[in-house]
Amino acid sequence: MSALQGILREEYDRLGKLSEKYQNELKRLPKGSISVKEIRNNNYYYLAFRKKKKVIFKYLGKEDSIKLNQIEEQLRKRKDLELKLRQVNSDIKELSKSISE
Repeated sequence: MSALQGILREEYDRLGKLSEKYQNELKRLPKGSISVKEIRNNNYYYLAFRKKKKVIFKYLGKEDSIKLNQIEEQLRKRKDLELKLRQVNSDIKELSKSISE
């Protein structure tokens, strides 16, 4: 095995562990998006997500709700992790082509 193949293999292993880490973190974060419903001139916020084929709305509170702020932050983190995971998986795919050649 050449030195370059060894380096590529190490990077492939590192990316595999990173992908697994991102997937585990994503499991802990909520899915869905924030939905706003206006009722009698008041805005109420809900977390909307799918459970099988059904859309579920989980009440989060009004605009200044602590729970709403926490969920918004977790959804931002989820989106960021999904982007990173997509990039890592793309890199793994490219590396696997290089290693097998």
